[in-house]
Amino acid sequence: MDSSLTILIFLGIFFSFPIILRLLFCKKSKYKVANILLATAFLSIVSYALNHFLFITGLIVYVPIYYRIAKPFYYLIPPCIYLYIILISSPDKPRFFWWHFLPAALMLLDIVPWIVIGGNERYQIVNSILKDPAKVFETAHNLYPVWIHSVLRPAQGVIYICYLTIHLQKMKDDEKYKLNDTRYKDYYQWVLVLVFSEIAMYLSLTCHTIITFMNIDNNGISKLAIYLPGMSMCVSFIFLCSYVYTHPSLTCGYTPKIKKPAIDDFSPEVSKTIYPVFSDEALLVYQNCIEFQLRDNYLFKQKGLTFHQLAKYCRVPKHAFSFLLTNVYAMHFNNYINEYRICYIIERLHSQEWKELTLEGLAHEAGFSSRTTFFLAFKKKIGMSPTLYLQKFNKTQLAISSKKSD
Repeated sequence: MDSSLTILIFLGIFFSFPIILRLLFCKKSKYKVANILLATAFLSIVSYALNHFLFITGLIVYVPIYYRIAKPFYYLIPPCIYLYIILISSPDKPRFFWWHFLPAALMLLDIVPWIVIGGNERYQIVNSILKDPAKVFETAHNLYPVWIHSVLRPAQGVIYICYLTIHLQKMKDDEKYKLNDTRYKDYYQWVLVLVFSEIAMYLSLTCHTIITFMNIDNNGISKLAIYLPGMSMCVSFIFLCSYVYTHPSLTCGYTPKIKKPAIDDFSPEVSKTIYPVFSDEALLVYQNCIEFQLRDNYLFKQKGLTFHQLAKYCRVPKHAFSFLLTNVYAMHFNNYINEYRICYIIERLHSQEWKELTLEGLAHEAGFSSRTTFFLAFKKKIGMSPTLYLQKFNKTQLAISSKKSD
């Protein structure tokens, strides 16, 4: 059993290094940060696997310092995979980007006492763990109690897996990902492979930690109970490496360009050929319904509002809505929604009710998902930036106030 697990770990480490190097040095990639994140995730898994390899083979006694050096890497795996998927599938950079690495940074401090102690003492500690694996839970030369790692690592993995599961569902439901297209199906499948590999690794890690903590082997239960989680981790990692080898474009920043559904990019020529004829009365009813929901119910405040969501909410046929956008409003869906948002913001500015909010806060309230989108939409509609508009508006208000006082 030891030899089988050793071979699996060695294979996982061996096959990982070409992937890491290609991710880091692929010149064709347009997504350097995403590639670095994925390379860091692979490197972190390798560091964890190498630690197990050194313990199983007994070689850890020759490099006892590595025993705790690898621990901060454990906390890089979930955030790196999460941020990699978010970066390559979302138009906006996720918020609190560097905050995700705070646990790893805190755990980096935990290895300082281990580095400071003498090499002979490190050797004795590692040698005692080799003889009795349960001693891995004894606190010695740590800033934090050892049990914290056993709790935080699985908890961190579960939290990020939950976030990724939500993101996967969003990708499945959102029309902009075009999952009916072969290329996008392959992309979605790659994300699924990453998520399920992470689930398998962290589930195995949790089982391995629990079994070691209970010291099952000393209670007469077969070593199979200890090695099965380890083998499960190795198999899931080797499968992940194999998938990358069979899809080499992944290591060059494989990122299909996510676009809005084609229905958002309307042109009069297309509308004349594919949209059926609607009566004037029906179109007027549909138009009034859409405008009522946007104007009176402030439906435009919903972030990420899509063409399909609005049509479904208003119970308006999609073809009729498309016809209205092209032939009545003469604008794309995003521009149409942003018009309502800009008008709402200007109305708030004039009413002086926004004093407790920043411009960005007001834009966020109006439904804009990012500061850049808000500024571009505002300038396109008004002809100047929100800041300049606010300055001119304040000057006008001051001039009016001074005239009244005179």
